[in-house]
Amino acid sequence: MKKKSGIIIGIVIILAVAFGLSKLNSGAANNVDESAKTVTVTDRNGEVTLPLNPKNVVVLDLSSLEILQELGVEPAGLPKGSLTSYLDKYNDEKYADIGTVKEYDLEKIASLNPEVIIIENRQQEGIDELSKIAPVLFLGTDTGKNIESLERNLKALGTLFDQTEAAEQILADYNSRIEAINSKVTEKNETALFVMVNEGELSVYGEGSRFGFIYNPVGFAVADETIESSTHGQNVTSEYVKEKNPAYIFVMDRGAVVSGTTDKKANEVMENELIKTTDAYKNGHIYYVDSEAWYLGGSGVISVDKMISDMEKAIK
Repeated sequence: MKKKSGIIIGIVIILAVAFGLSKLNSGAANNVDESAKTVTVTDRNGEVTLPLNPKNVVVLDLSSLEILQELGVEPAGLPKGSLTSYLDKYNDEKYADIGTVKEYDLEKIASLNPEVIIIENRQQEGIDELSKIAPVLFLGTDTGKNIESLERNLKALGTLFDQTEAAEQILADYNSRIEAINSKVTEKNETALFVMVNEGELSVYGEGSRFGFIYNPVGFAVADETIESSTHGQNVTSEYVKEKNPAYIFVMDRGAVVSGTTDKKANEVMENELIKTTDAYKNGHIYYVDSEAWYLGGSGVISVDKMISDMEKAIK
C-alpha cells in the first residue's frame, strides 16, 4: 500500500513540475516585449532592420508622410516649412517642426528621441549625421519611377507598421486606374509634351525624367525623343512647341508652387499665338496639372492620386 502511495505521489510531483514548467514557458512567451520585435525592409540602400511599429518617427520625406497618413500612423516630427496644402493638417502644434526638407534641425530631431528617421534624396548627404540619432529609412522617389517608388515605399512602410494588406490594396487600386488610362492612351496613339512654366520661361521633359509619368506608365508617345535629360528640363521657346506640335500638352506652373507668385501665370504664357497653332490647343488638349502634386509630391499616395486624376481628366 505504501509502495502504491509512493508511486502516486511521484506521479503527482512529476505532473506538477511539468505543469509548472509549462506555465513558466507560457508566461515567457506571453511577456515578450513587443517593442523588441524587429522587421527587415528594403529601401534605396538595400535591406535595413528596424523596430516593428516604431514610436516617435521623424519624417523628412513628404511622399512617405502621405503614406503614413493613409495608414493612420502619427509622426512625431516633420518639416513644416515644406508642407503641401494637402498636408496642412500637420501644421498642428502636436507635431514638432524640424524645419524644411533641405534645412532641418538636427538638435530638434535628436530631442524627439526617434526610433526611425525617414528621408529622401534631398537629405541623402546627411545620412551619416542622421544615423547617429536613429536608424534611417531612405525612401523618396527615384527619378522617372513614381509608381515603382510608390510600390517600394508602400511595401516598406506597410511592413514596418504591420499593415501590408492595406498597402497592397492601395497599390492595386492605383495600378488598376493606370491600366485603364494606358489602354485608352495607347489606343489613341498620340504624342504629348510635358511643359514646366517658371517665371515666363518654358522647359520640357522627356521619357525617364522626373515628369516622365505621362509617357511611362501612362502611355503617351513623347513629341520629341531628343529632349535632354535634366533635373530642370530642357529650356525651349514657343516656336519649339509649335514645331513639335504635340496632340496633348501638360503644363505645370513651378512659380505658383515655389513662390506663390501670381505674375506670368502659366496659362497666360502658354496661350500665345504660336502655341495656339498646335493640335493640342485646337482640340482643347492643353491641361494644367496639379503643380504641388507633380513638383513636390513624387510618389506619395495623395500626390500620385492627383497625378492619376490629371490623366483621367485628359483621357475621359
